[in-house]
Amino acid sequence: MLRLISFLLILLAPSQVIAHAPYYSQIEQLQQIEGESFTIKLLHGDGIITTDPVRAIVVDSKSRIRAISPLGVRLHINCGRLEEAHDCVVYDSVSSLIYEVAPSAWAIGPVVEKEEKPLLTAYPEGMGLDFGFLVRPATFSEIVRFESAKIRKFPLVALWSLIWWTVTALFFTPIVWRIFVTKGDFRSWSASIIVWDILRLLCAAGCLFLAIVIWAWESYSLYYAAFFAAAGLSLALLITRPRRDATA
Repeated sequence: MLRLISFLLILLAPSQVIAHAPYYSQIEQLQQIEGESFTIKLLHGDGIITTDPVRAIVVDSKSRIRAISPLGVRLHINCGRLEEAHDCVVYDSVSSLIYEVAPSAWAIGPVVEKEEKPLLTAYPEGMGLDFGFLVRPATFSEIVRFESAKIRKFPLVALWSLIWWTVTALFFTPIVWRIFVTKGDFRSWSASIIVWDILRLLCAAGCLFLAIVIWAWESYSLYYAAFFAAAGLSLALLITRPRRDATA
C-alpha cells in the first residue's frame, strides 16, 4: 500500500524523482579472521516504486568492502548453530539460495561507509560483479529453519499472511463442504445457492489474483506463501465445517 501511494505521488510530482540514500537493514558480526574483525551487512538501494534491491556485503574494520553477494530482493542473514567456520550465512528467500562467506575469495575494495552508514554513492545495484561468497541451493532443512526464523522475527507479517489466506479460503470452503455433504449431487442445490457459490468463487479468484500481483510487485518466498496458504485453508475448513445436526 505504501509503495502504491509512493507510485501515485511520483506520477503527480512535477519534478524528477529523487532516489533515497542506500541503507542497512541488518548487521551481524562475523567471527574474527586472523585477529581482524569483520561485519556482514544487508545493503539496500532504491527500487523507486518496487522492492529495494539488496546485497550482502562484508566490511572490514577500515570500512572497506571485502565481499559482495549477488543482487537480490529478499535476503536474510542467519547466524549461529552452523557447522561452517564462519557463523553467518545469507539466505535468499526468493530463489532459495545460500550465500556462504568465502574469505579465500575476498578482495580489498573501496571504502563503502562513513560512521557506520553507507556512502551516498554505495548503491548495491551499481556494484557490478559479486565476489567473496559461495552460492549453493538451500537444503530443505535450511529452508524450514530460515523461513521459521522469519516468522518469529516478523510476527505481525505472519499474522497478516494467515488472515489473508484464511479469508481467501473462507470464500470457497463452504462449497467444498457442501459437495462433501451432498456427495456431489448438484441437483439438490437451489438456484440461489448456486448464484452465491459463483460469487464466492469470483471473490476467491480475486484474492488469488491480487496475491499474484503483490508477489510480482514485491517478490517473496513461495515456501512462505505455501505454508500460510495451507494453514489458512486448514483453518477455513475448520471454521466452516458443518455441524453434526446439520448433516444428520
